[in-house]
Formats: sequence, structure tokens, C-alpha cells
Amino acid sequence: EQLLEKHFGFCIACFLAGSFFRRWPFGFLNNNQQIPINYSNHITKLADEVTSDCDHDKNKPLKLIGGKSLDVMGEVLRTHQAIQSLDKTISALEKELEVARASHIDGKYSLGIASNQSLRKAFAVIGINTAFSNKKRREAVRASWMPTGEELRRIEKEKGIVIRFVIGHSAKPGGVLDKGIDAEDAEHQDFLRLNLIEGYKKLSTKTKTYFSTAFSIWDAEFYVKVDDDVHVNLGTLVNTLANQKSKPRIYIGCMKSGPVLYQKGMKYHEPEYWKFGEEGNNYFMHATGQIYAISKDLAAYISFNSPILHTYANEDVSLGSWFIGLDVEHVDDRSMCCGTPPDCEWKAKEGSVCVASFDWPCSGICNAVERMKEVHNSCGERDGAVWNVDLWRSFFSTWTHTFHQDNNQQIPINFPNHVTKLADEVTSDCDHHDNKPLKSVGGKSVDVMGEVKRTHQAIQSLDKTISALEMELAVARTSHNDGQTSLGIASNHSLQRAFVVVGINTAFSSKKRRDSVRSSWMPTGEELRRMEKEKGIVIRFVIGHSATPGGVLDKAIDAEDAEHQDFLRLNHVEGYHQLSTKTRLYFSTAISIWDADFYVKVDDDVHVNLGMLVNSLANHKSKPRIYIGCMKSGPVLSQKGVKYHEPEYWKFGEEGNKYFRHATGQIYAISKDLAAYISINLPILHRYANEDVSLGSWFIGLEVEHVDDRSMCCGTPPDCEWKAKAGNACVASFDWSCSGICKSVERMKIVHNSCGEGDDTVWNVDF
Repeated sequence: EQLLEKHFGFCIACFLAGSFFRRWPFGFLNNNQQIPINYSNHITKLADEVTSDCDHDKNKPLKLIGGKSLDVMGEVLRTHQAIQSLDKTISALEKELEVARASHIDGKYSLGIASNQSLRKAFAVIGINTAFSNKKRREAVRASWMPTGEELRRIEKEKGIVIRFVIGHSAKPGGVLDKGIDAEDAEHQDFLRLNLIEGYKKLSTKTKTYFSTAFSIWDAEFYVKVDDDVHVNLGTLVNTLANQKSKPRIYIGCMKSGPVLYQKGMKYHEPEYWKFGEEGNNYFMHATGQIYAISKDLAAYISFNSPILHTYANEDVSLGSWFIGLDVEHVDDRSMCCGTPPDCEWKAKEGSVCVASFDWPCSGICNAVERMKEVHNSCGERDGAVWNVDLWRSFFSTWTHTFHQDNNQQIPINFPNHVTKLADEVTSDCDHHDNKPLKSVGGKSVDVMGEVKRTHQAIQSLDKTISALEMELAVARTSHNDGQTSLGIASNHSLQRAFVVVGINTAFSSKKRRDSVRSSWMPTGEELRRMEKEKGIVIRFVIGHSATPGGVLDKAIDAEDAEHQDFLRLNHVEGYHQLSTKTRLYFSTAISIWDADFYVKVDDDVHVNLGMLVNSLANHKSKPRIYIGCMKSGPVLSQKGVKYHEPEYWKFGEEGNKYFRHATGQIYAISKDLAAYISINLPILHRYANEDVSLGSWFIGLEVEHVDDRSMCCGTPPDCEWKAKAGNACVASFDWSCSGICKSVERMKIVHNSCGEGDDTVWNVDF
């Protein structure tokens, strides 16, 4: 008890550290065995439990995590080794990026996601959405929370905070409305003019254009959009952003899931309501439109993909749709949607100053022109608060700190390129009672938990750099010589030309299924090769490798492939829970081998009529960005243990909500440009538990035509048999109850005999 009392401060520090690092997995030391640190997406999660052992005796561990002994300094060392590994990854990406850039004729193309010296450096760009008729609102903002004149320019220069009213032009450029804005801008110099026609129904397009334009002018860490009838506390806002600075792909706001309004004439009516599931469904989680912030890499994503990003009726839904299919951290910050007084006033008095305040019924401050100053006086942070936020001090700009182990061995940690400046001095003292240093290392006082914290921040910073480089590399790979970007849609003559690539998803244990497919609807041997050569129809079983590459399972597939020559091997560890990853890799691998018009994925327990499939695809050949399948909207299953459980159910709205529309996973097809999109954005595409949901999420925010083809989900006999006799042979047949043909090994041939189109049909299709 005396020992616990003596080191109570350290115990609290360790406990708080455990809460802080909830996404970081340590590597443990256990009986001299090193368990490596794993970062599946550069950073993942911390161990589930963190408990402290405050006994500092020499022969006892400093800390216990999850019941295992932990040598903290050993952990710091191994974590730094992980940093070095990430640093190496960055170097490799930079070299690859240089090669990609050099391959262009002018050698100058760059998206500039990493710091671009040709742009104006900033910490945050805050765009205040406004309209021609809102001059009094703008005056109310300038008279309350927004700096003006020299103070505006000083805060931009010294703090890197750029604030602009964002507006396009009128339907008659150069007319009275535009001249009014020109005069106002000449007086205040606080506008960002966009190249688009203003209009309430064009807010989604305006949002997209704002982020693209701002990104092309300022090299900022964050880009914020706020409405001109919302009160903002700048200091609290930038402090909130600073806390997220080192993380990649951050989307911050008040996350909500409102109802999809399908009735015409209603405010916020959604004309494309059918994309979001059944009637009465809610949207997926997205930040409310009054104010939100995104990190640089997300602004870059919008800028690069702007031509193909879909715009829904509501701009906040549009933004959410662009990110729902990406590896994006949704930060639900309730301080960004406080109410007006007394709500924000109470919070301010309690020391919880709000980032933003508005009235929900008005989607902004009701009577904002009259009440903005009142809200500011009641809820505004103290004058000068924004000047006290330290935005530029970084722990990573010149990091050459040296750690010691065993009091003898010196371990230099030098990162001259990507991780630089650790805090100049490590003097924190976690023993608040006795003013004693937390730990003495090599004769020097070291705040171990502070070191761990800063190491964690360094890893996040590296993760963010990797994210930026991956995005920029994707852009460089897909730019034309004239500087125009594409999704690799033009035919690539270095690849094998095809009309369609049909990938049959299979597993190591499914050899009998593959045999049943070969003996029914799939050509084999010379016929398979002839069909590929003469008709451009490529068919392959798609499989990765086992957890022990080169083992018995892999050798069995090698032997089967040597016999049939009908496999596409992926660089992927097979596993049912990895289907989303496998799907992503299949499309990116297939498009790197075959230059096809379409890419199809089908399960190995589904019957397919090849002639009907290629005929269906041929009808869509001339269209861009086509996504074909049986579109559905199933329930989001939040209960653990059930089949198709969705661990990230909260992203899809309230409990009981259904998914957005997506093609059922048994079979679907996508056009070349969508396969190219998957290949280009592979590192940042999010993987949900269910692969069909993952695919749907990648496309819900794009200009994609969803083709609901019910012939791709016929039932087994008698359903498909009746349709075949009526002259409407199905593209695909399976049993919904089994998510494929029940007992497909025994029944595939039966289904083929009853519902098959005929052996010569595919040869007669002119596509």
C-alpha cells in the first residue's frame, strides 16, 4: 500500500496512456521471446487491457499489459524499429513516385499531396459557404468570430489559418451580382471565388469545387467548410484539428444518420432515394453539413477524382458517400454542433468551449444576422484564444534522440528525412508527490510514457506520409503525357486483349466444386483456350496462397493448375474473412494482366450461362462506369456471432437500418474504368466484413450506373427451368437460402441440364 501510494502518479499515467493508445498494438517480451509489433494498416489497435505495476525494484517489470511483463524501454526500442520500417516504406514509395513522374514527357506532373513548396503553406483553410444574397450574414460573421483586415492577414501569416468566404459566379458572369462581390472583396480581401454558377441545388458541386480549388492554392493540413450562419470559436477549432494532425485520412464533424426523404417537394428530398435501401431507410453516417473538416489527403482524393465523384441532392450526404468506401477515420466531435444559448453558454462556463454553435431547426443560427453577435458574446472563447494555440511546434521535425539500454549500449535513433524533431527536452515528471523523475535511463531523467506517446505520434505522422505518397503515386501512374488524368480507360496494347475476364472465386477445400463447374458450364482444355483467343472470354479460378506458402495446399493447386491451366493466383492469404481483400486484389490483378471491357466475379457454387452473360455485358459496352448485378439492400447485422455480422454497423446508421444498394455477392460485373479505379486506389479502399458491401461502398460515391439485372439471380429449377423454356435463359442461377446452389457438387450438372442455354450459344453471340 505504501508503494502504491508512493507511485500513485505513475500508475495514473500508465492507465491514461492505455486509454490514449487504443489503436496501437505493442510487441511483448515474454521469457526472452520477442513478439513482433504488427501494423496491418500502418497502425492498428492497442492491447485490450492495460494494467500497471508500480514496483520499480530492479528485478521486477516496470509495467504489466494484458497480464504480460513489459520492458518499456525495450518496447520503445522495438517501436522505433517499426518506425524505421515505415521510414523505409516511405523511401521506397518516394523512389517509385520519382520513376512514375519521370515516365511522363514533361516530367513535371504531381498532385502535390506531400508538402508542395510552390503552394502557400497553411495549417487550416476555413471556407465559409455564402451566397450573393447573404451580405448581411457576412457582415455579422466579420463583426463576431472572424478576424478582419490586418488581423486576418496576420493570422494567416503567423498562424497559418486561412479564412475565406466561398462563392461562385452568377448565371451572367460580370453582372450586377458579381460586381457586388468584387466590390466587397476589394474592401475586405476575404473571398475565394469558384468557377461555378451559384445555386442552392448545386451545393454538392460547390463543395467538391471548393476543396479542389483550395487544395490547388494552399498546402494545408486541414480544409474546413462552414456555413455563414454558424458561430465558430477559432481557437477551439484549430486546437481540435491539431489533435488530429498526425493521422491520415481524417473526417471530422458531428456524425449523423438522417432519414432518406423520398417524397417529392420536401426539403432535403433525395431523388436517388432508391440507392440508399428500402423505403424508410436512413443514410450512412456522415458529418452534418453546417461544419466539417477533412485532412489534406482527403482533399487530394477529392481533387484528383473530382470528375467522377457523384453529387447527391444534399452536400453532406455527397461528402459522406465519397468517404464511406475509403479507409477514413470518422471523428464524431459533438463540440462541432452545440446549440445556441443557453446550451453553448453553459458549456463555456463549464470550461467546455464549443467549436461551433447553431440551431438545429434552422440548420444554422435562427435569425443569424441579428443573433450572431449575441451568440458570440455568450459563447465565444476569450479574445486571443486562437493566438495561444501552438500549431507549428512539432515533435517530428528533427528527431535525433538517443536511447540507452542496459546502461551500456547506446541506441541512436536518427530519422533525417521523414521523422525529424522530437521534443528538445524530456523532463516530464510523473511522480507528482515527490518531484522525482519517472525513470533514470543511462543517467538521464526520462519520461518514459512521454517517450512512448511521442513515438506513437511519430508513427502516426509516418502513416500519414505513406497515405499521401500512395495517393500521389496513384495519380502519377494514371496521368497522360499531356497532363490529363484518366482511369486507364484507353486500351493498353502491352496487355492481353479480352472482352471479359470471368474470375471464379474458389478455396483450397473446393476442388470438387471446381470439378463440377468444369463438367457443366465452364469450357476446359483447348476449348477454353480457343474461347479466350477467338471470343475474348477469359475464365479463371481465383485463389491466393496458404498461410504457409509452398505447403501441401499450394502444391495441390499447382498440380491442378498444371493439369487444367485455368487458375489466377493472387498474392493473398486465403481465408473466408478476407473476401473483401481478395475481391480488391482480384480486380487489380486482373486489370494488370488483361485489357478487358468487363471484369466479372462469380462464386464456384453458381451456375452461369456464358452466352447470356456476354450478351448482357455487350449491351452496356459503350457506357462508362457500369456496375451490373442483382441489386439488393440487406439488413445491417449488429449482433455478434451471427452470419454476415457487421462489426462496423454504426457506420450504416441507426440500429435496424439497411445497407445502401449493392450487387449481391454471388455474381457481379464491373466495367474497365471501375476496375482501374479499384487498382489505382487499392491502398485506401476500405474492407467491410462482407465483400459485396465493400464493393458497393467503393462505388456509392462515384458517377456509376447501377444496373439491376434480375437474370443474374435466378433460382435453381424449377425457376430457371421455366424461364429457359420461355426463351429467357438466366445469366446465373443459385439458391438464396444457401447463397449458392445447395449441395452444388451433386446438383451443378442437374441445374446445367435443366437451365443451360446450349453449348453453342456463346459462340453465336456477336459482341
